[in-house]
Amino acid sequence: MRVKFIVIAFLFVFVFFSTVSAQVDYADVARTHWAYDAIMRLTDLGILSGIRAADGRYYYQGTDPLNRYQAAVLIDKLLNYVDETYMGRDPSDLPVSDDALRARLQQLELAMTDRSGNLVQMASVLERVRSIESQIERIAYEGVPNGNFATVDDLDALKRQVVVLVDRISYASRDVDNLSEKFAALDKALGDINQSLSRQINIVGTDVTELHQSVRDIERNLTRVMENYVSKDVLADYITRSDLSSTLRLYVGVGDLEDLENKLSADLARIEDTTSDLSTRLANTNRTIANIAAEVEANKAAVEEVKEIGPELSAMKSDISSLRSQLNDLTRANAASFSVLREGMDELSDMTGHNAEKLEELDSLIQ
Repeated sequence: MRVKFIVIAFLFVFVFFSTVSAQVDYADVARTHWAYDAIMRLTDLGILSGIRAADGRYYYQGTDPLNRYQAAVLIDKLLNYVDETYMGRDPSDLPVSDDALRARLQQLELAMTDRSGNLVQMASVLERVRSIESQIERIAYEGVPNGNFATVDDLDALKRQVVVLVDRISYASRDVDNLSEKFAALDKALGDINQSLSRQINIVGTDVTELHQSVRDIERNLTRVMENYVSKDVLADYITRSDLSSTLRLYVGVGDLEDLENKLSADLARIEDTTSDLSTRLANTNRTIANIAAEVEANKAAVEEVKEIGPELSAMKSDISSLRSQLNDLTRANAASFSVLREGMDELSDMTGHNAEKLEELDSLIQ
C-alpha cells in the first residue's frame, strides 16, 4: 500500500489532465518533450485524458494548474487501474515473482528519496508549490501587504500622473517662454518708442527755438522801423499843414508801410503755420504717449498672471519630485520582492528537475 500511495503522489504532482477519453495524440505535446512518453503511457492506460477543441484535436494543456476536482478523478482512475491489474489476483498469476517484486519495490522506494537520502514527502512539496503560486498571484494583482510595495496597477496610475504633470509643466514652460518673448518684444517696442519720442521732442524743441528766434527778429525789425516814425498827434503839435507835404517827403510813404505790412503778414502766417505744425506734432506725441500708457497697463495684467503662475509651477515641480521619489522607492521595493519570488521559482525549478529525474527512474522501474 505504501508503494501504491507513493506512485499516486508522484502522478498527482507531475501529470495534468482534463475530462475527455484517452487513446489520443495531443496537439500541444511534442514528441521531443521530456514527459511525452510518460503522458502517452498513462493516456493509453486510461489514467490521463485531454481536452477536445473546436478544431477536433486534443490538447493536454500541461502548464495549467491541477485543481481538486481533477486530482479526485486522477486518483480514482489510478486506484481503479491498480485494483483491476493487481488486487484480487493470485500471486502465481503475477508476471514477476515475490523476490523480483520486492527487489523492484526496493528500487522504487530508493528512487523516491532525495539527494540527502530522505523520502520525498509529496504533500509538503505540493503545499510549497501552492504557497508559491498563491504568493505570485497575490503580488501580481494585490501587492505585498506590508505596505512597502505597490501593485502593477498602482505603478501604472503613478506613471500616468507623472506623464500628466510633465505635460502640464511643458505647457506652462511654453507659456512662460511665450510671455518672455512678448516682454522682450514689448521692451524693444518701448525702447523704439522712447527713441522716436526723443527725436520728435528734439525736433519740436528745435522748431520752438527757431520760432522764438524768428519772433525776436521780427520784433527787432519792427522796433527799428518804428523808430523812424512819429504819431499823428505829435505831428499835429509840432508841424503845420503847409509844411506837412514837404516834411512827409522825408518819411516813409504808404507804399512802404504796405510793403512792411505784407512782410509782417507773411512772417505772421509763417509763424502760424509753424505753430499749427507744432500743435499737430504735439497732439501726435500725446496720442503716442497715451498708447504706450495703455500698453503698459495691459502688460501689467500679464505680469500679474506670470507672478500667479510662479507658485503653481513650484508646486508642480515639488509634486513631480515627490512622485519620482515614490516611483523610485516602489521600483526598488518591487525589485526586492521580485528577487525573492525569483529565488522561490529557482528553487521550484530545481525541485521540478530533480523530480523529473525521479519520474524517469520511476518510469524505468514500472516498465
